[in-house]
Amino acid sequence: MNITENEKRYLQMKYEAYQRVAQDMGNAFIQRLGDLFQAIQENRDLTPYVKRVINPFEEDELPTQKESEPVIEAKEVKPKAVKWTKVYEEALLHASKDSTSNKRRTLEYLEQTLPFSKAAIKRKAYRLGLKWKKGKLVDAKA
Repeated sequence: MNITENEKRYLQMKYEAYQRVAQDMGNAFIQRLGDLFQAIQENRDLTPYVKRVINPFEEDELPTQKESEPVIEAKEVKPKAVKWTKVYEEALLHASKDSTSNKRRTLEYLEQTLPFSKAAIKRKAYRLGLKWKKGKLVDAKA
C-alpha cells in the first residue's frame, strides 16, 4: 500500500491533534486528582472533589433533553396483525347483525377493538359482503 506525501502529512496532523486533545484531557484529570489529594491532606469535605474527578462536567453543563416540536407530525402506526383470522372475521360479522348495538357497529369502535387500520377494516368488510350505511356496519343483503 503506497501512501502519498499529502496523505502522510494529513495522518501526521491528525495524530498530533489527537495527542494534544489527549494531553489536555490528561492534564485536566491530573489537576483534579491533585485537588482531591490536597483536600485529603487538609481534612476538607471530599464530596465536591470526588464528584469533579468522577464527573468533570459542572452540574450546569449536564446534557439536557430539549423539548422540541416535530416538524411533521408522525402518524400513529398500529402494529401489523399477523393475518385476518376467523375470530376477527366473526367480530365483523357480529358487528353487522341487527341485534348488535349501534355504538359497536361504528368504524371507530371496530378500529379500537381490532388490531387493524380503518382502511383494512373497510376492505375486509366489503370482502365479507358487508357495507357501511350511515357510519354503521350492516349486511349488504339487508
